[in-house]
Formats: sequence, C-alpha cells, structure tokens
Amino acid sequence: RGHAPERYALDRLVAVAARYGERPASWVALGAPGAPPLRVDGDRVVADGFVPLGVSYILVRYVGDAIDSWGQSYTRYLGAWPIHVIEIDQERHRRWSWFLPERHLEAQTLVHEYGHHLGLPPCDHGYYRDYPDFSDGAHCVNPDCALAKPRLRALLYNFWHVALAHHWLEDYCAQCRAAIAAAKSYWRKRV
Repeated sequence: RGHAPERYALDRLVAVAARYGERPASWVALGAPGAPPLRVDGDRVVADGFVPLGVSYILVRYVGDAIDSWGQSYTRYLGAWPIHVIEIDQERHRRWSWFLPERHLEAQTLVHEYGHHLGLPPCDHGYYRDYPDFSDGAHCVNPDCALAKPRLRALLYNFWHVALAHHWLEDYCAQCRAAIAAAKSYWRKRV
C-alpha cells in the first residue's frame, strides 16, 4: 500500500545485511524474476512453490498507514524455517520528508527493524552499563545508533547531527556492533 518504496533505502538495508551477515545479499520485488515464490496472506507467509532452505529471507512489506509506527518486525515460519518480516509505514516517512530526505528516513527504519532481527539489543547486556533501555521496549540508548528509540535525547541529537551535519543514522553504534561480533564469535565457537 501507499507510494513506491525508496530504492536507496532497500539498497542500504542490503549493504547492512551483507556486512553483518558476512555473505552476499540482494533484494528483489516479490513476483519479479529471481524472487522466491512467497506471498503474505493476512499475517501468514505462504510459499507457492519451492523455496530453497538455508537462505535467510527478510520480507519488507510496505503497508502505508496500516500500522501505528514507523515500522515493526516479526518472524513467521514456513514449516520450521524462519521468514523475517519488516513492515514499514512509508506514508509516515513522507509526512516528515519536509525535514529530512525520505530515503534516509526509510533506510533508518529498515536498518532499525533489521537490528531487531539480529537480536539487538542483546538480553545479557551486563558489561554495557545502561546500554539497552528496556523502560520503553528494547532499544539502544545511544542516540547515534539506528536502533535508538526516538525520545528527546535522540531527537535533539538527530536534529544537530542528521539535519545539520547530514550524518544519517543508517548503521549501529559501537556497542551494538560489538554485540553482533560477540554473538558471531559465540556461534562460531559452538559449531
């Protein structure tokens, strides 16, 4: 629903996914050549053909004004295989495009929601004092992070660094990147 997606935002999401997933990543519109035969039926993800397993899928759904937030993320399953879903309200981004370019707002939302699929912020955050702030959900307290929750401190920081210096929040802060690296190290040692 709503207006067309910003290609820049999808390209930015692919760059972040390739960086932290340490494998090639790409995006393709469902129904286009090379797309997996997936579709969304209500709140279910349905396969209309063979879907190769062993591939990580992130379905980005542009839902217009159908949600009451910038974006949200959740996971659905095809059998036992997880399909990660990001829903994005691109109409909300359009309403703020007078202040910041829509492509950057959309990219920040996509990267933010992808961070939740990566498990950010981690539950065992004891070595980062006050790192995630769970008082209003699991979000990073560092205003320089794409996973930050828009609250006064982050909004003031964004106004200065994003609006005036054009430092877009399309990646994670050092603490979130360290959490990703620690998770990778842990899983590599287990395998």
